[in-house]
Amino acid sequence: MQQSANPLFWSFSLGRIFSTRILVSYLLPVLLIGMLLKFGWAEGVTISCVLFCSILAHELFGHVLACRLTGGYGDEVLLWPLGGLAFVQPEPNFFSRFMTAAGGPLVNAILCLATLPTVYFSGSLYERLTPLMIPSLETSASLLEYVLLMIFSINWTLLLINLLPVFPLDGGLMMEAFLIDHTDPKSARQTAVRVGLAVGIVLSLVGWFFDETFIVTLATLLLLMNVWEHFRLQMPDSYEDSFMGYDFSQGYTSLEKSYHAPTISKKSWLQQRREKTAEKKKQKHLQEQKAMQERVDLLLEKVSRSGMDSLTASEKKELLKASTVLRKENHRAK
Repeated sequence: MQQSANPLFWSFSLGRIFSTRILVSYLLPVLLIGMLLKFGWAEGVTISCVLFCSILAHELFGHVLACRLTGGYGDEVLLWPLGGLAFVQPEPNFFSRFMTAAGGPLVNAILCLATLPTVYFSGSLYERLTPLMIPSLETSASLLEYVLLMIFSINWTLLLINLLPVFPLDGGLMMEAFLIDHTDPKSARQTAVRVGLAVGIVLSLVGWFFDETFIVTLATLLLLMNVWEHFRLQMPDSYEDSFMGYDFSQGYTSLEKSYHAPTISKKSWLQQRREKTAEKKKQKHLQEQKAMQERVDLLLEKVSRSGMDSLTASEKKELLKASTVLRKENHRAK
């Protein structure tokens, strides 16, 4: 099962900005056309431009920048109606994972704070704090005030939506970062997906009860994505079974078979010292292999979504080198 087969991930490229490839989901133009039809040309164009720029800032100056600043790697984003999806690989620690996910909502919060004075002095603060309330051009004193009010309203809505603890929204990824500290990454993702399914069902019921089409649509999209991820996690061949000679579907856990817990016995101080040093080297090696596997999994996800041609020459070289190393480790473990 490949993400490229999932219509929710279909996209086209807009080129690169700051060494980051920009992909646009086909759902986004559909949403923008809907804005034009609903609000008219002037307001529809304004809403579309503010939404597009807000999502781009959310991804580039939020997720990608936060990932790079915390030692991670990111070179691709998918602009999606609810805030986008960043192709990033944070460092294998809680701080990098959490900040990478939190970077997007933080950008939305900063934009809200920057435009808050305009909202306050317009006398419409309470109205603007109500999610999904789009300001009207007719009620604004000037075009500039209208744009600032729009920036606040859209980023406030994006902030609230992305803080929901639902995969793949940022709130769900922040929750997943906490879970990874207490379990393995796959189990953390499975738990995040279960929570996402539960929240999606609750949102759909709330939307139907209050007759809110947007909430029902949002809940439906989130349910579809979590159901897709649930079935993807159940398949052992989520990635190609044997890519470049190594079975990546086993994950880095297969490398741990070569390490055995030391037996407890009475030993000399020198023997204990040597064993402790050797154990530290093994643990360091295992962490390096784990980081390598996570990086390889990320590259394979990119291949499954966009094809082998989407990899740069250095990424292909990195994948080939990692394949050789991990294949040797897997053979040694057997």
